[in-house]
Amino acid sequence: SATTLAQTPTPTNLTATATGTTSISLTWTDVISAGDYFIERSTSSTSGFSQIAIRAENQANYTDSGTHLSPNTTY
Repeated sequence: SATTLAQTPTPTNLTATATGTTSISLTWTDVISAGDYFIERSTSSTSGFSQIAIRAENQANYTDSGTHLSPNTTY
């Protein structure tokens, strides 16, 4: 028989803050019992997303840094 997985609610209050010329800090409000968070980014707002990190439940932050950062990146 097939198993249907429940979709995890989307985190709220996502904030992206430049913390230097080559870093950006992402923070959000943790969703209770969310499990892991998969961080993705793209230079398009609709396609081409790549996973860049996994954060465990209760880790509601991530810093993306390096020379690969581009203006108008969507997370």
